[in-house]
Amino acid sequence: MALLKTTNRLDVIEAIINTALKDNRKYCNCCDKDWDGTPCCEDPQIGSNAEHVRALVTENEIMRSRNKYETGRGSEKGAMRLAFRLPPRIYFMLDLYFKNYGEKFPKDTSELYKLMRRFNKLCAVDKI
Repeated sequence: MALLKTTNRLDVIEAIINTALKDNRKYCNCCDKDWDGTPCCEDPQIGSNAEHVRALVTENEIMRSRNKYETGRGSEKGAMRLAFRLPPRIYFMLDLYFKNYGEKFPKDTSELYKLMRRFNKLCAVDKI
């Protein structure tokens, strides 16, 4: 990972995600084991981080087309669901990074909304 001097959490998150996307190691998205050529679990989802993110983007586009409301709610008064999606391995990388500094990922709902705006392809909703 490249050294990045910044106090902006979103820049750090983007750098970690971009670094993870460049990692070509194949692993199972279901059980998180590195791929060694043998089946690892009942539902093996083998691919690199970039392949898993591409699959999520495709799923998000399908979910957006099926959402009843732009915000992803099930009813007019319902809460937003599955707003921002990452493959588990990338999420745990981010979570571990911020835990090392005694912080949460995401820090609060405002940071989540900023993430959703910055990485709109990883959102399952049209309107934030």
